[in-house]
This record gives sequence, C-alpha cells and structure tokens, in this order.
Amino acid sequence: MLLCNIVFSVPILNFASDTGYKVNVMTLPFFLCNLSYMCAFVPIAIYYFSQVPFLNYSEMYCVIREGKTKWALKHILHIVFMSYIFMFLLEVTSIIPYIFRGDFSNEWGEVITTLSITNRWMDYGTSEILYTILEHYSPYKSMAIIFLFVGLVICFLGVFMFSMSLLFTRLIAMCSGMIFEVLMITAFNMRTIDNYLIYLSPFSWTDLSIFGRKYDGMEYFNGTPTMGWCVGILLLLIVVLTIISIVRVDHMNFNFTSEE
Repeated sequence: MLLCNIVFSVPILNFASDTGYKVNVMTLPFFLCNLSYMCAFVPIAIYYFSQVPFLNYSEMYCVIREGKTKWALKHILHIVFMSYIFMFLLEVTSIIPYIFRGDFSNEWGEVITTLSITNRWMDYGTSEILYTILEHYSPYKSMAIIFLFVGLVICFLGVFMFSMSLLFTRLIAMCSGMIFEVLMITAFNMRTIDNYLIYLSPFSWTDLSIFGRKYDGMEYFNGTPTMGWCVGILLLLIVVLTIISIVRVDHMNFNFTSEE
C-alpha cells in the first residue's frame, strides 16, 4: 500500500515543489477515484483477505471446540475489525509521502485547488483532482467518510471471500474476489453506454464524486446511486452472506480438506 501511495503522490509533490506551496496530505480521496489506483487496490485487498479461515484439519478442531455458529460469527467479526485496520493503514500510508512537505490543515490549499480547476494535473501526470470533491467535502470530512464507507466495502469483500471459502475452496474465494475488479473496470468503460453496472460494482463506489449524479449529456444517463443506497446494499449483502456462512458451517460434514 505504501509503495502504491508513494507512486501516486510523487507527481503531486513535484507540482508542490515547483510552485513552492505545501500540499494538503489528504489526497487519498482523489486516488480512490483513479481507475489505475483501484486496479492495484482491489488485488491488495483480496490478498489481505487471502488467509480467511478455511475448514482444514486445524480449523475443524476449533469448530468442534467453539461450536459452529460461534466459530462463524467470531471470524466474521474479525473480518469487520481487520477491514478497518486495513483502512487505517491505507490512510496512514497515504499521508506518509507528504510528511516533509505536507499541510495538515482542514483547507485544501493552493496545490490541490489549482490542480482541480486547471489542466496542470495532466502536465504533471497526477491523479485527476476532482473539483466536485472539493465542493462537497473538507479534507478531514472526506477522509472520515472514506474510512467508514470504503471500510464497509472492504468488509463486504472479506465476508464474501469467507463465504466462498466455506462453500468452495480458498482458491475459488480469491479468484471470485477478482470478479469485482473486472466489474469495476467494465462499469467504468461502459459509463457512456450503459451505466446500470455502476449499481452492481462496490469498488466503483470508492469514488466520492460518483454518488447521486444525474445525466450530464455524456455519462451515466441512468444516474448513479446515492451513498445511502450503497450503504444499505452493502449492509444487506453482509447480513445475507453471514447467514449463508452460518448455514453452511451448520450443515457441513467434517471431512478433512486440503488448502486448495
């Protein structure tokens, strides 16, 4: 995560150095709008959850000792906790590159504002700085919302992979997680043709500028979901997947299975 954040921070730091201004350290919201960044972000999240519990020899004894339902719920709560640990690390590593030239105020500052209202971001090769985010969110508010909301998206991914590992295998769980990256890329590329996919792609929702958009003559002629709708869908899916996981564990035969 740190390497990825450094790569995307360097162009902004170069612009800040050339202009002589400090840069606000809260640039993560703009990175999460960038498809290239997200194409690296999703596999990192999948790898992070690659060790989701799998009913192999050692876990069988844990299930017997703790009880099936308790075992499943314990691991789902652990996934929720680890999702927000992931977000904490993501936000910290996004700030680290700016330590020596960073502005920690709750104002976006000259660098971010200039990049958002001019084409200088193209000259320096930075991630696009969307003015919509500056209009609706302060730096600290945007980071707080990202922590809570993107943490929920990550939590959904973790619970989904946990369910897949119980229904099938850990390998299938990891491969099925990549479906969300394919869905995200497809939704982005089809935004001018058919944007219904935006309603089905959780990792497209990490873009704070995407919520509640109306057709602008070019993109999203069906509009886009609101953040409230996305939160409701994610919570519903997490509950459904939790129930599926518990039912699966309750009806599982204790046949020792290899990791793959």
